[in-house]
Amino acid sequence: MMLRRALLWLAALAAVVVCLSGCACSESAPTSPDDAAISADASSPDSPLADGGADANVTTDATPGCSSPGALDPTFGDGGVAVPFLPGKINNAQAVVIEPNTQRILIGGTTTLDSALQACVVTRLLPSGAYDPTFGIGGVALGKIDGWDCSLDDIALQDDGKIVGVGSMGRLPEGSQGVLVRFDADGRVDTTFGAAGFATFRVDSFSQGWGVAIDARGRIVVAAQSIRGDAQNESFRYLALRYLSDGTLDPSFGTNGYVVTTFGGTFPALDDIANDVVIQSDGRILVVGGANPEVSVENFGAIRFDDDGTRDPTYGVDGGAMASFGVGATANGVALDSLGRAVLVGETGMGNAGITRLLTNGSVDTSFGDGGTYVLPASGSTVQGVFVSPFDARIVAVGWSHMAGMEVARFEPDGVPDTSFGNQGLVALSTSPHGTFGYDVAIQADRKIVAVATRGDALPTPKQDFVVARFCP
Repeated sequence: MMLRRALLWLAALAAVVVCLSGCACSESAPTSPDDAAISADASSPDSPLADGGADANVTTDATPGCSSPGALDPTFGDGGVAVPFLPGKINNAQAVVIEPNTQRILIGGTTTLDSALQACVVTRLLPSGAYDPTFGIGGVALGKIDGWDCSLDDIALQDDGKIVGVGSMGRLPEGSQGVLVRFDADGRVDTTFGAAGFATFRVDSFSQGWGVAIDARGRIVVAAQSIRGDAQNESFRYLALRYLSDGTLDPSFGTNGYVVTTFGGTFPALDDIANDVVIQSDGRILVVGGANPEVSVENFGAIRFDDDGTRDPTYGVDGGAMASFGVGATANGVALDSLGRAVLVGETGMGNAGITRLLTNGSVDTSFGDGGTYVLPASGSTVQGVFVSPFDARIVAVGWSHMAGMEVARFEPDGVPDTSFGNQGLVALSTSPHGTFGYDVAIQADRKIVAVATRGDALPTPKQDFVVARFCP
């Protein structure tokens, strides 16, 4: 979590290109991607699941262009990797969604414009990895509020094709507040949403949005954090909000549309950070992140809310559940399997990536992994995003390690590594000597795996790019 925040705010704060009349934005997007120096290695000794180089030798079932599970898909982009060219020099990819009917790929994140302000950005690729020229300008949609910084951390797709992004925006002296922005299916900012396409929120001193989901009634649910105090004495609490489809807070949820809650710690020693959200089939809302019920105790945490925003007393203890990974542990992402169990991924207090599964009552599923959890053995690693396959219930997670770059891991439904994928369950992808950081993952209708990352480049001038990679199933 701290690593993600550090990368997000590497440049100055950000803005979004808003054309209040619905006009096309003036910034033009280049249409030719940068060349990438790419190395995909399923047997790197620095990979957390590497076993000394025993490559898997399993072929996929009749998937065009694919030779083995975990191999880069040569039919996508340039040898399996696309590097979308964005207007800014510092770009951070944070989220990916695949449109169910067209299989086009939406990537949400942040770009820094020439004005040095960050801008919310969504780019759309065709299934081939090429730009979608029908979206925004050259496949890129921006929005901007003059003088404000804006960054997106998550996106969600409505049934009507509109795209909702969540993140934060700020400027001095006001500081940071949470933001929602909605784009029409063609990439224009939807000016019917909120105020000219944006809805902002602030609870306590500052707020920041991290996760977004759309419920069956089209309402928008946000996982965010409420921050009290200042930089020297900050305290974090879970913040859950629900918006109606027009961008106004839903008064039937919590207090005037939002709920602030914790795992029981007290100010200022409070570090409960909400990072992601999913909505169960029964409409109940699960928000996950870090849980810090007392000083020096930090766990993966999950809080479940009923439809009206009250904590669900049938889940865990008073609506809250925890899985222990040691001091400093935080859940960064969550996905539900077909039985409604929640798979949480993140970083442990030991500097390793971790994964766990919670039963529908909030207890740790001891049949999963090693007694309920699985810790990747290499240090300096994290997992940021997770997706449960609707086809075979296998779990795909993405993150990075400092030694190997972006890493994509696949687990069997019981939480043990899928040894048919890459090298004993893991593939490492490096696109730059200055780091490739994986943030989110999704699975296409043909079972191919799409992962998004941010890559760094220090020379001749600091630069960061979106990276989109597609792997064979």
